[in-house]
Amino acid sequence: MRIKLKTIYSLLKLTQSEESRAYVEHILDELNEPIGVKNFKFYAKTYALRFIIFCTYTLNGDMIEIELSEEYLHAEKEYMIEQFLSN
Repeated sequence: MRIKLKTIYSLLKLTQSEESRAYVEHILDELNEPIGVKNFKFYAKTYALRFIIFCTYTLNGDMIEIELSEEYLHAEKEYMIEQFLSN
């Protein structure tokens, strides 16, 4: 998905600046702290321990492009006790 940085700034009540851009990047990095999933089964492969991230992102000019991780979406659906994305 592609989102204008201006929209993100507005949602977070930030002004458009390099500091705001760095803050948004910091938030995305925090969101992407890997999580470990034991006995992770994904597309017919089983991993004793698999570290996965929430998404990948690219900042291009005034846009941010975000791609959610298929592995994360699968783990959220199948392995997490409290499912927050599917509710």
